[in-house]
Amino acid sequence: MIKAIAGRNIGLLSRLNRSAIAGVLAVGMAGMVLVACSSAPSKAVSKLHAPARYYVALGDSLSVGWQPHPSTGKGYRTKQGYTNDLYSYLLKTMPGLKLVEFGCPGETTATMMNGGICHYSDGSQLKQADAFMQEHRKSLALVTLDIGANDVDSCGNVPMPQVGSCASTGMNEIKTQLPEILSSIRSAAGSSVTIAGMTLYDPFLAKWLDGSSGQGLATLSVQLLKLINAELAGEYAKYGLLTAHVGTAFSSYTPFSQTKTLSLHDKFAKYPVAVAQICVYTWMCAPFPAGPDIHANFEGYEVIAQAFEKALQGSRL
Repeated sequence: MIKAIAGRNIGLLSRLNRSAIAGVLAVGMAGMVLVACSSAPSKAVSKLHAPARYYVALGDSLSVGWQPHPSTGKGYRTKQGYTNDLYSYLLKTMPGLKLVEFGCPGETTATMMNGGICHYSDGSQLKQADAFMQEHRKSLALVTLDIGANDVDSCGNVPMPQVGSCASTGMNEIKTQLPEILSSIRSAAGSSVTIAGMTLYDPFLAKWLDGSSGQGLATLSVQLLKLINAELAGEYAKYGLLTAHVGTAFSSYTPFSQTKTLSLHDKFAKYPVAVAQICVYTWMCAPFPAGPDIHANFEGYEVIAQAFEKALQGSRL
C-alpha cells in the first residue's frame, strides 16, 4: 500500500517536475527574448534622452537670412540664410543639434554690445547670448558670428570725397568694439567651444556698372575691404576663432582685369569677375524694387555657409 502510494506520488512528482521544468524553460526563453528585444530599445531610449547640443548664431541681418521681397522690396527674415544652410550641414554628423539665432538686422558692433535696435530682455544681443551660453556651456557645439558690415556699409552711399573718412570712422568702431565682443563671447562659451567668425563681401563692387565714377568707388571699396577683413581675421585669431573667408568666397579681391560673361538685365556681356559674382550672390544688381540691396540671396547664403564649412574642417566639432 505504501509502495503503491509512493509509486503514484513519484509518478505525480515526475509529471510535475516535467511540467515545472518546461515552465521554467518557457519562462527562461521568454526572459531571453525580452532581454534580446529590450537591448536595442534601451540604446534608442538613451539616444532620445541624450543632452541637447546647441549651435548659437550671432550677428546682423545676414545671420537671420534677411532678404528683400521681390515684389515690394521690404526686408524679411527667412529660414534659408547661411546659418540654416550650415545647420543642415552639421545635422548630418550631429543629429539632434538645435539652432539658436540671436541675430538682429541692422546690428553694428556698438549696438550688439549696448542694444538699441532689436529688443532683448537682457538689454542687448551680446548680453542675451552670453547668458544663454553660460547656462548651456556644457552643451554648446558651435558659435558663429558676423558683425561689422553695418559699421561701414553706409559709406557706399556718401559722396566720393567722403568715403575715406566715413570708412575710417567705421573701422575705428570695429577696432574698439570687436575685441570686447569677442572676449565676452569666448568667456561665456568657454575655451573649448568652437567659434567661427566671417569676413565680409563687398556689395559696392556693383557700382562698377555705373560708369567711370562708379568704377572709382568700386576700386576704392576693394581696398577698404581688404583692410577691414584683415582687422576682422586678426581679431578672430587673437580670441581663438576660426575665420570663414567670405570675401574670398565671393571673389571680392579678384583683379578687375579678370572677366566673365554674365547676363544682366537680359543682356549678355563681359564683366569683371568680382563684379559679376556680387551680382550673382546678392541683390545689388537686381531691378527695383528688390534691388539694389546689399543682402545675399539664397545662392549667396549657400556660398557663405560653404565658407564656414571650409573653416570648420578639422575642428573639434
